[in-house]
Amino acid sequence: MMRTQRKARGDQGEQIVATMLEKQGFTIRERNYRKRFGEIDLIAENKELLLFVEVKLRCSNRIDLAELVGTCKQRRIGAAVKAYLIESNYIQKTYRCDVALVDVATGDPEITYIADAFQIHEGL
Repeated sequence: MMRTQRKARGDQGEQIVATMLEKQGFTIRERNYRKRFGEIDLIAENKELLLFVEVKLRCSNRIDLAELVGTCKQRRIGAAVKAYLIESNYIQKTYRCDVALVDVATGDPEITYIADAFQIHEGL
């Protein structure tokens, strides 16, 4: 699949998850927050909580999406989370790293949302 098609599908998955979070009362603060060492797909916030969400989209049944956010990916996301918290002066805000698995293989999107999917260590 060409990169632009993958990006468009990724954007579609992120929009599906962003809409779900907005319906739950969250405000989307950032999409595709990038640093040279990592990227965060969605950053959402409500009064109590800041969410850093990795979105994975699947169009076939061949792979287990839960396995796509490995240790290395978690470290890269964690580094980007730390940078965002410092830049945004959110050091005292409660935050969580979640993973949203969006399955569009069967037509209508199905979201498996894993709250607190992984922890960030080293310093914050």
